[in-house]
Amino acid sequence: MAKYNLIFIRRPTSPWRCDGFLYTIQPGDTLYEISRREQIPLDKLIAVNPQIKNPDRIKPGDRICIPRGEHDANPCSPPAPWKSIWAE
Repeated sequence: MAKYNLIFIRRPTSPWRCDGFLYTIQPGDTLYEISRREQIPLDKLIAVNPQIKNPDRIKPGDRICIPRGEHDANPCSPPAPWKSIWAE
């Protein structure tokens, strides 16, 4: 009888590279709502997450990549220095 040595290779839990931050899907989340909230085109959000086989079927606990560069935490420019409206 032949002997076999089994070697198990563990795959990393995140096989893709995320150039941004990882987000954990919450109950009620949809990719559409996440893309709107994060100001990222939906097709780009889907493209950077190849682990998603069906974009209409995500579940709480799934992790997705939110790419950076498409949006900023503060998309507005900084306010101009404050000016008094009162005569000095």
